[in-house]
Amino acid sequence: MRKIVLLVSLFACTALFGTSCSNNGSNNSDNVEVDKKILKINEVNGGTLALRENASELNKGDFATFEVTTEPDYYLSNIEVNTEAKLERINNRTFKFQLLEEENIFTPIFMRKTDSVNCAFTYTSNLGGEIKTESSTYKSGSYINLNVLPDDGYEVSKVIFNGKNIELSKTNTYKVLLEDNINLFNVEFKKTSTNPDVKPDPDPAPDPQPQPGPSEPEVVNDMEIVKTVVDVNINSMKDPYASINQNDFYNDYIPATSYEDSFYRSKHYLMSGDITPQREKPVTSDIIKKDGVYLKNALCRYEVDRNGNYISYTINTLDDTDYKIYYCGGYTSLEETAAYNFAFGKPPANTISAKKENYPSRTWGKYLRCNKSDFSGNTTQYPYQPILTDIFGNVKYYETDFGSIGGFDCGGRPVLNYNNGTKIERGTCRYVVGYKYKNGQEFNMNDRHVFYTYNHYNDFQEYLNYKGGWTERFGNITAGNKYNDKQPSKKPTPPYEYLIAKF
Repeated sequence: MRKIVLLVSLFACTALFGTSCSNNGSNNSDNVEVDKKILKINEVNGGTLALRENASELNKGDFATFEVTTEPDYYLSNIEVNTEAKLERINNRTFKFQLLEEENIFTPIFMRKTDSVNCAFTYTSNLGGEIKTESSTYKSGSYINLNVLPDDGYEVSKVIFNGKNIELSKTNTYKVLLEDNINLFNVEFKKTSTNPDVKPDPDPAPDPQPQPGPSEPEVVNDMEIVKTVVDVNINSMKDPYASINQNDFYNDYIPATSYEDSFYRSKHYLMSGDITPQREKPVTSDIIKKDGVYLKNALCRYEVDRNGNYISYTINTLDDTDYKIYYCGGYTSLEETAAYNFAFGKPPANTISAKKENYPSRTWGKYLRCNKSDFSGNTTQYPYQPILTDIFGNVKYYETDFGSIGGFDCGGRPVLNYNNGTKIERGTCRYVVGYKYKNGQEFNMNDRHVFYTYNHYNDFQEYLNYKGGWTERFGNITAGNKYNDKQPSKKPTPPYEYLIAKF
């Protein structure tokens, strides 16, 4: 059973500094606020969590520093805190915490090394260097050493392990403690100021002027394609998911943070993106217009390998929280899947061509999506469908299912869950995507269109290349006709016009 230990100045002085707590030879224990409950540490087996400061002198808002000592055959697995605030790791044995509550309770969790299990470890970096480790097996609770080797003219700018920044090492060597499940070690390199390839500008440009924001976008004629070449380490990596259990993977799920991570996930039918259950209707942000006309974000940012193959695409946002999706990854959220279709002209890896309700559950499970097929836009057979942009011209379209919670099937019956892990109820939600030219010429991103319908082709909205960026609905019901009306009294409304713009 755990018992509560109240740390006072006597413990802090003798245990950590080896000094006496007397002041000029006098005993001041009568002045210690024994009942003060600003900080407590639960005592457990396997090690100790000790406070460096004098506990009785700490107040709300102060920083407390802790040092971990483990017993033989034990390792620190976690430190639980009774508040939402997080411990800041200084190094593998030392932590810092700001006391923001009236009572802060800390519980160290120690585990026996014999209880260690295999875990996944992935390391990634941008261009400018490489990462090496001699370790070939990874056990939770064990330490591994890594050597970071910048290329000539480069230096390390940031090291992140499991989402936390690590203090940079002058020797570029790092020792990290592996946690359970997945461990991610990432290094960012930057060019040094003495890089011979970087020459000083003899006539420095004036300070840049403020760029137009959402309220004053710059209309342009074409989509802006930006490709950054990056190195990938697939062939030099050990498969981190070779023996992982799907239930364990999803119990402690985080989205993929690198192409390599996403690649190995898809190899074992594991997701890379947001797996939150999705409603059938898009959640739109503040839609960007100019003089009442929709604007499509011009910026298309890709990472490619040295052979030009896709690696990632950056999703544009309006709040400076842009993020990446990875080519070959599994995605099910409305926004990420729309962006994937838009960026790569094909659906994510967890989409199959079959339209059947039953499927091999040994693969993607409840995250499987189906119905990758050509879309004809046959308005003769289905006159309630609006005519999509250039669908009867030179652009060829495909369609896929979007799996949602809520909505209806084609007969108007409620659909609670597209895929419950046993059976698929396809519902009425679809993506329809223009992806190539019928004459075979190379496709231009200016002609890429991603439409979405949640009432089975009666109405659509077009994706505008940023999170939350969708036009209003257009089509059959929008025009005032009945659902699936093959003799509509009014012509379905056409897609909205838009301008391509930087914002």
